[in-house]
Amino acid sequence: MKVLLLNIFILLALIGCDYVDDRLVISNTSKKPIAVAFSNDTIPSVIGKAEYYIETALRPNETRHFSMPGSIDAWPLFAETGNFNKLKIYYYDIDTLKKYSDMVYINSNKLFLKLDEYTKTDLETMNWVMKYP
Repeated sequence: MKVLLLNIFILLALIGCDYVDDRLVISNTSKKPIAVAFSNDTIPSVIGKAEYYIETALRPNETRHFSMPGSIDAWPLFAETGNFNKLKIYYYDIDTLKKYSDMVYINSNKLFLKLDEYTKTDLETMNWVMKYP
């Protein structure tokens, strides 16, 4: 009876889980804080205003996992479902975000520090660990 109840509990726990893929790691090896955005198309998937990116910036020498909800394979799926089958990572200077604050303007005028593009194979080869710069 205990085994049956344990199995039912485990099954219910698994059904209720929200799957998240947090394999993508970015390490800021620079001396300045940076913000990052992701895209699988021509422009980043902008979340809100620049304040969001400022608040979630990576400090110098900070390493962080980035999560993509939906499944345990959400990052590869995200990369492969875009027009170019690549994950694009945009890096921003915090001062630029503070000065302009409009992410559409910043991206349209290519005011980001760096843009990296990776195929799924590239990401797997790098073990999903990216370093800036």
